[in-house]
Amino acid sequence: MRHVGSWRVERGDYWVENVTVSWAQPETVSLLCPIRFQGQWEDAESGLYYNRFRYYEPFAAQYASPDPIVISPT
Repeated sequence: MRHVGSWRVERGDYWVENVTVSWAQPETVSLLCPIRFQGQWEDAESGLYYNRFRYYEPFAAQYASPDPIVISPT
């Protein structure tokens, strides 16, 4: 069973060589994306994630601020 184009490579019709060109080096680009989970933004100063009305601690996996709605169980 042959795949399209694989017989030429096995037969040796093509020559492949890795070439490094100094002028074609990729540039390193860093992007800052402060978006985290849905509705959360990263606060760069504190390292916490802001989620509309309260802060979330990503390393502790819990909110650092109390729930503003405060629905008490009955």
